[in-house]
Amino acid sequence: AEKEHIYSSNHLILHDLFPNPATEHAFADYRILNQDIEAKIVIHNILGNIIEEYDMPFADNRVKIRAESMNAGIYFYTLYVDNKGVITRKLIIKK
Repeated sequence: AEKEHIYSSNHLILHDLFPNPATEHAFADYRILNQDIEAKIVIHNILGNIIEEYDMPFADNRVKIRAESMNAGIYFYTLYVDNKGVITRKLIIKK
């Protein structure tokens, strides 16, 4: 079953991360409709410290989040479009 969109605009469609909770990897499926935009997903911890950034290339449609290097706990991921944060959601890491 396709995950619902958590963000949709004329430029970009992003589906929710799965699996969530994650243990080793999580995936974000997306589609960029305007190749002039720059999109990325930024993972940060509850203190707001950036853990990792993942570019979202126009030619691709899935981001693989490497969770195995992250400690168990609650994190957040933010979609940035042209360096503006447009949506933030929770990501839970289990070990």
